[in-house]
Amino acid sequence: MAAATETFRRVAPDAKLVINIGSRHYPMLDWYVEAGIDWDIIAYDIYDLDPWNHADFFSEMEERYGKPYMVAECNYPANSGKYVESEQANLLRLFIEQMNNVNSDKLLAVIIYELMDESTIQEGDKWNGEAHFGIVNTVNGKPGEPKEAYRTVQKLLCGGEAEIKRVYEKID
Repeated sequence: MAAATETFRRVAPDAKLVINIGSRHYPMLDWYVEAGIDWDIIAYDIYDLDPWNHADFFSEMEERYGKPYMVAECNYPANSGKYVESEQANLLRLFIEQMNNVNSDKLLAVIIYELMDESTIQEGDKWNGEAHFGIVNTVNGKPGEPKEAYRTVQKLLCGGEAEIKRVYEKID
């Protein structure tokens, strides 16, 4: 990792170096600090959107490392069991509400993974959670109707539900 970060800094000195970890696996960051590895931004992938207090966790991480941070991926943990659309909407609502309570200029972004389901990877009745991560349904890989999670996020971010317009233009 030291060689990788040194090379990155040498090749792209103006770029920001982002270290991405899953959920609360921050002990890896402790190892990097002990090894003298430096980076600019911490990115977290948060799929366990259960009721643990994310705002407190990010406050602790900010205090511990002093780095700007972002949520690079967040969504319903669809790989852990049967997908329930209303649960996805509720968990994303709770998470976004907690993120709104983070009072820090070090929080750079919260990114929901992902916009559209990947219906083409679902094979019959065999469960594939990745096929259901989107907040918009798909049919045979083409955009379908927005899910309850889409409308929930839209209300939280935009103050209400916008009119959905489908515009298809030919691309040359």
